[in-house]
Amino acid sequence: MKNPPGKPHELEVSRADLIAQLKFAAKAMDKSATNVTLRFQDGMLVIEAGESTVEVFARGNWPAPIISDVLWVRVLAKKMPAGDPIRLRVQDGKLYTNAFAVRCAFALEELPPILEPPKYDERRLIVEAAEILKPLRLSKEDVEKLVTEARARGNATWTHHDKKMIEVVARAWKLLAPLGVETGDIRRCVDDAVRNAWKRSESRDEKEAD
Repeated sequence: MKNPPGKPHELEVSRADLIAQLKFAAKAMDKSATNVTLRFQDGMLVIEAGESTVEVFARGNWPAPIISDVLWVRVLAKKMPAGDPIRLRVQDGKLYTNAFAVRCAFALEELPPILEPPKYDERRLIVEAAEILKPLRLSKEDVEKLVTEARARGNATWTHHDKKMIEVVARAWKLLAPLGVETGDIRRCVDDAVRNAWKRSESRDEKEAD
């Protein structure tokens, strides 16, 4: 990943403020979180880790959201690099926090940044889903029951940020469903692959540093 021409990603934030917010995020985010997203909005660095979102006053340029491993939050919450202010920048596929670096990527480069969850019409979605499932003898009431049962189980596995992944998984599931594979199985496999990829990247970086 390279920076878009003429669009540097460089921010300065207070060291104390960043430490305080990352400590809060590290405690508040769910254990299943794998990625962290950094975006710049209205003079604030917005950090999203799982269901946890924190903000830090910042100055500079950050044209597009950046996604990295959630370890960025956990590591910096415990040990922040020396220096004040803290300088964040993106260069050659890495997110630098002063001297500390982790691999990163642009979050949904082909789409505009998602600054807030989209407002959707739940009833419309249920009606449309019921129409799709009508040939399988499911009614709107059946779909409403599915939604109610899903909410009772707790936090949803998928969010509006996963739109692109949902489309890819849906295509794969059409082929794998007859083999007994469920969408949840694919999601767990994807999460494991991402987690292992970050671990391999960090291990490789440590060897290169040695």
